[in-house]
Amino acid sequence: MKILKELFNITLVFTGITLTFVLSYFTSYFTKDGTWFTLLYFFIFMGMAIGIKQIGKYYVQNFL
Repeated sequence: MKILKELFNITLVFTGITLTFVLSYFTSYFTKDGTWFTLLYFFIFMGMAIGIKQIGKYYVQNFL
């Protein structure tokens, strides 16, 4: 069970970082400076990853 938890956490973080770089790359086509957008995307997707982890933790503690 601990291995699945670690794989889930790694997958969420990797997905957040991947989405950050992909969206920053596409945003750089339309703007002159993509640095701020990269930071914005990073915080958004890492926040989403943390939120998903918290929801999963709540679900496991209360329903399983």
